[in-house]
Amino acid sequence: MRKKSPPKSIDPDSSIFLLFHKIEQKINSILNSILEKYNITPRQYLLLQAIDYLAGTTQIEIQNKTNIDRTTVSHLVRKLLDKELIKMEINYTDSRVKNIRITPKGRVFTRKIQNKIIRAEEEFLATLNLAKKDRFIENLMKNINQ
Repeated sequence: MRKKSPPKSIDPDSSIFLLFHKIEQKINSILNSILEKYNITPRQYLLLQAIDYLAGTTQIEIQNKTNIDRTTVSHLVRKLLDKELIKMEINYTDSRVKNIRITPKGRVFTRKIQNKIIRAEEEFLATLNLAKKDRFIENLMKNINQ
């Protein structure tokens, strides 16, 4: 027999923040199950995806795109360099700046993972019965950027 809740107590399942936390845990589990097969962490993959998208980027641009702090970005860049998924080149206009590019190996690697993640996202969103993925993402981004 379940005990009666105290007066004015609120069921945690009615909290939108708790629900988002539970969804985040589920998403992380799905993402980790994909990425562990490729021996890459979620943050390494996020950086790799940003470097691919921002072609010839800098660490500052990567920080801005991913919202990951400078020290962590620097550490992740070193890891991706060690895996030969990216390369670093001196900027011809300012030798203090290093341009970061994805390697051909890194691009093939990224595309393999992207395809699996896109399928997983579609399956996940189908369970939410959302008619428009783009609109959902747009609304989330508006909230994040406020």
